[in-house]
Amino acid sequence: MEGLQLTCGCQELWIENWLKVKKCDDEKLFKCAVPDHGIIETRDFTSSLLNCKTTSLIFIVSFMSAVLAALIICGFLISLLRNEILIIFLKMRQTNPNKTETAKRFQHDVALTFNEEDDKLRDWILKVLLRNLEDNNYRVFLPSRDIPFGSKRDNNIMKTFAKTRSFLTNSIVQGLIIT
Repeated sequence: MEGLQLTCGCQELWIENWLKVKKCDDEKLFKCAVPDHGIIETRDFTSSLLNCKTTSLIFIVSFMSAVLAALIICGFLISLLRNEILIIFLKMRQTNPNKTETAKRFQHDVALTFNEEDDKLRDWILKVLLRNLEDNNYRVFLPSRDIPFGSKRDNNIMKTFAKTRSFLTNSIVQGLIIT
């Protein structure tokens, strides 16, 4: 086993540490073939003899550390400012609404509910409010007009409210009536 020649390059840097730990009596049995230095004894082999590029590993670790730090900082800021971010997002969505998307999502623009037994209120809604809303191109849901005869009124009203952008209640309409 004498004169065993090992190729000692950047991949074999472990040999240097192994020889320090192992403490072989016959170190001269092994020789290292080092690029640009020829054949040397293994105890003389050090990483300083080689021009190993570890900068790529350092660069990758540094880059990954920077990305991780940026993610942690962004996560902290988002959790700290989540309400403000939500307000900004909702404002941006509100200022530039997509008209066709809104039209598809809602079947009616407004739904009217009121005490239909109050003649004065019913006349005002049918003659003034309803005409005014429809003249301004609002799609109005009026239960007495739009629910088919014989169907379940409460179920239809609930389903329609789910597809309506807003609704006017009796108390709101009462505040609009000018006597």
